[in-house]
Amino acid sequence: MHFIMCAFSSTAAWSSYFCCVLQTKKESDPSVVLGIFHQGLRIHHVTKDGTHLLDFEFPWAKVGRLYFAVNIFSVVGVCCLQPS
Repeated sequence: MHFIMCAFSSTAAWSSYFCCVLQTKKESDPSVVLGIFHQGLRIHHVTKDGTHLLDFEFPWAKVGRLYFAVNIFSVVGVCCLQPS
């Protein structure tokens, strides 16, 4: 939750926060960067030369739930939520 609060704070540069993510336990260097910003989530992949390329962009209106566990972070889309 800390990085979500940082993304919305007025002191954050460009009102965004980036977090390096490992896709598997066997990775030594992060290959995915999760960007949290005022309009939603952005997922970038990291190339071998270190540049970040945008793969996906999820506006907050399309994000149904963010799930945090010990070593797991999941994003569930609005279309995937079951009606209660």
